[in-house]
Amino acid sequence: MGLTSSSERVRPLRVPLWQAGTAALAGIGAAASVGAAGALLAIPLGSVVALGVLMLPLSARPVPEPALPPPPPVIGPSAADLVALLPVPALLIDGWRRIAAVNASAQVIFGAASLGAFAEAALRVPEVLAAIAEAGLGREAQAALRVPGTPERHFAVHARPAGPPPPPPPNARAGDPPPRCPVLLVLEDLSEGRRLARARADFLANASHELRTPLAALSGFIETLRGHARNDPEAQERFLEIMFRQSQRMRRLIDDLMSLSRIEANEMRRPEGVIDLADTIRTVLEALAPVAAAARIVVTAPDDTGPVWVRADSDELAQVVQNLVDNAIKYARPETTVRVAMLPDAAYSEVEHWAYRGNPAADRVVLLDPGALRTGRFVGLRVSDSGPGIERDHLPRLSERFYRVDPARSGLQRGTGLGLAIVKHVVARSRGAVLVESEPGEGSTFAVLLPRSAPPEPESALA
Repeated sequence: MGLTSSSERVRPLRVPLWQAGTAALAGIGAAASVGAAGALLAIPLGSVVALGVLMLPLSARPVPEPALPPPPPVIGPSAADLVALLPVPALLIDGWRRIAAVNASAQVIFGAASLGAFAEAALRVPEVLAAIAEAGLGREAQAALRVPGTPERHFAVHARPAGPPPPPPPNARAGDPPPRCPVLLVLEDLSEGRRLARARADFLANASHELRTPLAALSGFIETLRGHARNDPEAQERFLEIMFRQSQRMRRLIDDLMSLSRIEANEMRRPEGVIDLADTIRTVLEALAPVAAAARIVVTAPDDTGPVWVRADSDELAQVVQNLVDNAIKYARPETTVRVAMLPDAAYSEVEHWAYRGNPAADRVVLLDPGALRTGRFVGLRVSDSGPGIERDHLPRLSERFYRVDPARSGLQRGTGLGLAIVKHVVARSRGAVLVESEPGEGSTFAVLLPRSAPPEPESALA
């Protein structure tokens, strides 16, 4: 039929206005040149001349280059993504002092609600806020931050400008303060270094102080044996027995000091092992059975409830149970009972209520509080004795190193003074709690609360 398809339609000819006018003038001039005699040829001739003008080479006239399409946008990580990738606690504060980004490590310290809040409301530490203000003016600044808790943490805060200040908002008024530079806040954890330095200093001070007495006793008895007691077999036997007890005391001191230093060095790292607390209690009670029999003390074990899993180090958990039970045996009256009980699975509030024996006249102290880590399920271990009890003034200091209750006032025997300090630091690694209830003349109860763990994954069979 001679019709073109939709894809082959002839596009309308588009020419500049100056070219169309030139063509028209040329056609009129050609028609006028033929005169009246060629009137019949005027119109075709003018059309041909005009068409020829329109068909001039395009290169003969200036044509603007077509505009190039805009380049595709560069898609990259946002500021929040970059802050989230940092391996240390970090926050990004915008030019209006709002927290624009916070990574997971910083949320543990400042809380998840800090995102979007003003720095003054979320941080509330004058030294840190002063560092943010300094960095907002384009200068780097530093500050120190102490985070209370168990264990206490220390950070060096580095505040650095993260770019130029943003433009003022359109609705800004004349008296409004100008926006500041955005600030990147990075926290460097100094806790472990400080703890190790303190542990070394404490170890040297405590070791020199506590070992001085048995060393002086040994030196004195050796000098006596070498002198007038050289030919006295009865005095020699008596002095050798005292020297043996002093050497045993030195050995216990050294063992406890080494254990405490090792535990404190790893206090910030949670244990990786999953241990059966019920099995640990059975093992410790079997080992202490001869000690209890020699002291004429009956130790009752908790009911068999099957495995009770907690996240802890095996040796450290055994040391906790041994220290609590051994203290109860040591300080209980002869012919009495030391009761060991366990609550395998309950909420923190339930375990805390169970930990006390319910005597309204007894004094209670929390030696270690997990604080915000009370969520989830907990396991309770309780050791009760019928000893002389502990007066109220001594309870808060029981977990201090080398603290001993006056034997003349409480009837407690002298030990190394490190047993409960070890218990506290081991339980702190597992993010647990240590509670004490005591009444003079009625005995004491020590309880340990540990987060319950899922059973360990079975080991894969060897191929």
